[in-house]
Amino acid sequence: MTNTIELYQKSLQNKMYILVRQDLPPSIQTVQVAHVATEFMMRCYSYHDCDYPPVDRHYPNWDNGTMVFLGVKDEKELKHWMSVLKEAMYKDAPRFKSHFGFETFDELELGLTALSTVLYPEFQHLLKDLPLL
Repeated sequence: MTNTIELYQKSLQNKMYILVRQDLPPSIQTVQVAHVATEFMMRCYSYHDCDYPPVDRHYPNWDNGTMVFLGVKDEKELKHWMSVLKEAMYKDAPRFKSHFGFETFDELELGLTALSTVLYPEFQHLLKDLPLL
């Protein structure tokens, strides 16, 4: 049986990744990062109602650990990475006890601006080619 300390240490390996469009001014990027991180925490953890997958699942614990900010060129590339994550969920996630979800933020005038997800270490390689912000 796993004790509380072991569970906490394991949760620290999970990282929150936030992808934000680099074609937006830095001040808007910052606001979008805050919005999408908040949406993820509220919807995926509090309400169990992530944008994707839209079903009740157990998501990786994050415990306010590491956040990684990554840049994508524009809305088209952000949608590409949404597809990459969806494909990984269907292809690889059945090997693990839990799935991961992601949340997006859509600003009326700007379109899709950011994406947030918490990934187990086994999935973190998916985003390795994106630049850090």
